Amino acid sequence: MRKKTERQLPLDFAGTLKLTKDWYSLYYNVHKILAANPEVTDLVHADLTQGCQKLHRNVEGVASECILRLALVQQMEGLSFRETIVRVDDSEMLRFFCRFYDDALISHSLYATLVNLIRPGTWEKINALIVKYARDKKGFKGHKLRLDTTAVETDIHFPMDASLLCDCVRVLSRLLSEIRRIDPLVVGPWRSRLADAKWLTQNLLRGESKRYKRRYKKWFAALIAATERPMRKAAESLARMAAGELTVTDRFQRLELQALAKKLEHYLPLAARCVAQARKRVLDGVAVPHAEKIFSIFEPHTELLIRGKAGKKIEFGHMVEVRQIEDGLITYYKVHAKRPAEPPLLAQAVAQHEALFGRVPQVCAADKGYSSQLVLEEMAKFNVPELCVPKKGRRNEAEAEREHSAWFKMGQAFRAGIEGTISVLKRVYGWNRCLREGWEHFQSWVGTGVLAHNLVQLTRR
Repeated sequence: MRKKTERQLPLDFAGTLKLTKDWYSLYYNVHKILAANPEVTDLVHADLTQGCQKLHRNVEGVASECILRLALVQQMEGLSFRETIVRVDDSEMLRFFCRFYDDALISHSLYATLVNLIRPGTWEKINALIVKYARDKKGFKGHKLRLDTTAVETDIHFPMDASLLCDCVRVLSRLLSEIRRIDPLVVGPWRSRLADAKWLTQNLLRGESKRYKRRYKKWFAALIAATERPMRKAAESLARMAAGELTVTDRFQRLELQALAKKLEHYLPLAARCVAQARKRVLDGVAVPHAEKIFSIFEPHTELLIRGKAGKKIEFGHMVEVRQIEDGLITYYKVHAKRPAEPPLLAQAVAQHEALFGRVPQVCAADKGYSSQLVLEEMAKFNVPELCVPKKGRRNEAEAEREHSAWFKMGQAFRAGIEGTISVLKRVYGWNRCLREGWEHFQSWVGTGVLAHNLVQLTRR
């Protein structure tokens, strides 16, 4: 049975450098905040013990609190799953913080399995608990509010039609090979065309010479045909397995075949979408709307975001809404499956702030993307003393005078601070690219980054 917590020994380590002592002090203060909020561990423990399959014994022996603290170390240090386990295993202080002491650490793959059991809603509840703790115990008043949105990218390569088709061939061929290894008669005679698909993909992604342009459509048709061959074989294999045409009698081999069949059922529709998309765009010359495109078979939820940023005009991921008060505390975040219109988010932010702190903010600042006449009229009911949202387009004399006033400029100077926060979230807390797979785990990754950021901010009070 999984334990909830481990007995905590003192986090008292001697360092010779001030930098090292500050690093120890940071984790000690984070530990004190977590110890003052035992409900955080309760939420994590509920996810790790309820409704999940029984795992290996060495994983069950790890307390739920250890997994939470490993996740915090990963975000605070900006590490991959493998690097997190190596760093904790190599550091006596991090071993004590994560409550492993002299016990053996779990592998990075098992850690990833466990941390992915913590649901996105749980991270939201944990962040809400920490915000209430900051309000009640740390003296955060919420006099000012600033908000913005940013893009967090999924862990995919740049999507090209040829590379997507090659991914389909590679994945389907691997799954069919695994099925054939267990039960050869299910797949039957079949030859993988992965080498052909790779060769065609390299030619299609190669340079600008006339030779390649002249043969482009011919090669693309051949690549589509090479993708459809494993798709047909996968459909036939699934039909045979559904009809019970299995020669293996071993129970574990049959379970393994069922797992492989589920993966085929997952990837086959995605491969069909890639083929249809490529045929329509390249062979038929018909434009496909971005909303109907698929950008990765591994992260099919990925959205294309045209933002026009310098050096990065398009990104592949999801928009995240961030709301922050003075002293840098993030009071709310939300991952949007589809890019939202920003103006309606302004009134929602003020209403949520009022519910949390019992009053509207003295200053509410956002960029001009939140500006809308209807929204500004709606904001009048909240009676925010200083609403610092620049207007889009031309301004009349009264609007120009308002935006050149001292209080408006100070509000916009305060708003600029959220740009720095977003930069820190991307550079330090993992918001530049999500390392977890799937829509739910994407939301969890964002929530873990917010939690790590807020805990560090609280240690500075």
